[in-house]
This record gives sequence, C-alpha cells and structure tokens, in this order.
Amino acid sequence: MNSIRFDARPLLQPKALTGISRRHVVLGSAAAALAVPLVGCGGAALFAPFFVFTFVGVVDRKIVSVTFSPPNRDLPTGVIDLQSFISVRDPKNNAFFVSSNFDGKFNGRDLLIALATPLAPLAPQYSGEFVEDGTIVLTPTAPGPLPITLRIDRQDPQEDRFLPALTGDWVGTDASNAPWRLSLANDPASDPGEAVVLLTGKEAPGTAHEALLSGCASVRYIELDIARAGGSAKLKGTLQAGPSKRVVGTPQVTATISFEGGGTLRRAP
Repeated sequence: MNSIRFDARPLLQPKALTGISRRHVVLGSAAAALAVPLVGCGGAALFAPFFVFTFVGVVDRKIVSVTFSPPNRDLPTGVIDLQSFISVRDPKNNAFFVSSNFDGKFNGRDLLIALATPLAPLAPQYSGEFVEDGTIVLTPTAPGPLPITLRIDRQDPQEDRFLPALTGDWVGTDASNAPWRLSLANDPASDPGEAVVLLTGKEAPGTAHEALLSGCASVRYIELDIARAGGSAKLKGTLQAGPSKRVVGTPQVTATISFEGGGTLRRAP
C-alpha cells in the first residue's frame, strides 16, 4: 500500500444526520469522468476513485453504509472532508441508523479515514484499498474490530442497483460435485429493499444432516457461514440474475450462485 500521511489535526464535531436515504446519490459531472483511469506524464495509468455513489457492506451482522465526500472527485489523490459519513443500522430497528462523520485522505487505490465519534462495532480509524473499481476493503489500523468489504451501491450509471432476491430453495452440486441443497431466507433485521441483505437458512448436502447457516448478500456477491458438524465453513460466491427484463426499483431475481473453489446452485424447481 502507498504511504499516506494523515493530518494531525483535531476532528470536528459531527454534523447532525437525519433522513438518511437508503440510496444516497451525489449527482454531478464527475460521474462520467471517474469511470476512466487518468494518465500521468509518464503514460502510467492513475486510479481515480469512484466516490459518487454510496458504498455498502456488512460487519458483525450489521449493515454499514459509507458516503465519501472529497472536494475534488475527479482526481486520483486528495482529501476526504467531514461531509463524509458512515452509518450502522440497528438490527432491532430497520429504520434507525447510528452515524458518524469522518475525514481522511486518498491516493489512487489507497485511502485512510478517521471517524469523528465512536461507532460500535466500527474501529476509530481504517486504512482502505480499492481491490477493484467498485469494491473497497477497510482494515482497522489497530487490532480488534473486523475488516469491512464495501461495494458500490449500483451496477452502472444507466442501471439501478442489483437487489438480490434470494429467498427460497436452491439445488446443485458442491465443490466435490456431490448433491447440494440450500434454503435461504431474509433475516428479519434486513430490509429486502436494500442493496445488502442479511441471510439465514439451512444446508442439506446430499443425505447428511442439515446445518444452520447465516450470511449476507451485497450487490452481486454472497457470503455464507455454515455451521457444519465437522467445523464451520465460510463460502463466498457471485450471483447471476435471470434473463427477465430489469424493472428499476424492484428486486432482481437471482438465477444461479457460483462459489469460489467450486460449487454451483440454481433455484429449485
């Protein structure tokens, strides 16, 4: 990671945040410019972060929403000012978010942010990296809290979010090509209208006993923790939507799930 010096200046008190939209979009001319890497004097491509839309993820079974506010959105390096905010949803109340402003710096794919006020279960400061154009991994600068994978809350400027409708039964084969069946449901703490949903369910691999599972789906990605008798397993995969015409603002039905390391599921007939 490139070295980033963080200003040793006091953080301002956070602004009062009310009426946070579940799809907080910052409009502006930067949307077109940020989709293309900048080129420096030596011809090397510079990464210009795409900060226009909100990023979403899950940590400790809580949905996290992050909106960045750099004064110069179309540059590959710069500061992130205290108009930025990070919000954590209270799982007992879908409509309630606890929020903090933050500031920091970014340099190409690397960034550093510091929260203005404590916000459990988050760390006070994170180093971050764009692992791809629309995905940021935030890692606490001190041990303790978990890292967070954040994904941009959109697919492309002409398409609304991919809202992964995943409830129901799934059948297919696991990484060993054995019969595999999952039953997925939205966690009551999750809002199916979000670009992130919390999941619960069961696994029935072949004739083995059922195992409980939990997880989350974020845009086109899914992560599952399965409590198997031989030890828990963590699976990561991608979602593929069906061929039906996209209806903006409604959940897009997922047709298949493909997991890293092998294993594919399709909706049960």
